[in-house]
Amino acid sequence: MTTDLRVLRASEWDDWYAAFELAFGGVAQEAEARELDRALTEPARCVGVWDGDQCVGTAGAYTFRLSVPGGALVPAAGVSVVSVATTHRRRGVLTAMMRRQLDDVRAWGERSRC
Repeated sequence: MTTDLRVLRASEWDDWYAAFELAFGGVAQEAEARELDRALTEPARCVGVWDGDQCVGTAGAYTFRLSVPGGALVPAAGVSVVSVATTHRRRGVLTAMMRRQLDDVRAWGERSRC
C-alpha cells in the first residue's frame, strides 16, 4: 500500500470531509452544518492520508486554550475529526496520523487534548 500523509490543502476539504463522514456512518451533514464545519476547519492544522486520489484518513486539531490548576490558560490542540477508511484499517494509517499530529502540536508549542 502506498499512501501519502500530508497537511490538508483547502482545495481538498470536500473529499477529506466526505471521508470523515463516511467513517462515521456515511450520513452527510446538512448544508448549514457542513458550511459551519468548513469555516471552523483550520487546514494547516489538519492532516489527511491519501491513497491515489482517495482520502482514506483524516485528523484535525482545533486551536483553543486549556485552563490548568492555578487558573492559567495554555495553548492547546483539540484533536478531532479522526477517521480511517475501513479499507485501510490495521495498516498503520492511524498511528502515522497521530504521530504526525502530536509532533506538529509539540512544534506549535501546544498541548494536545482529545
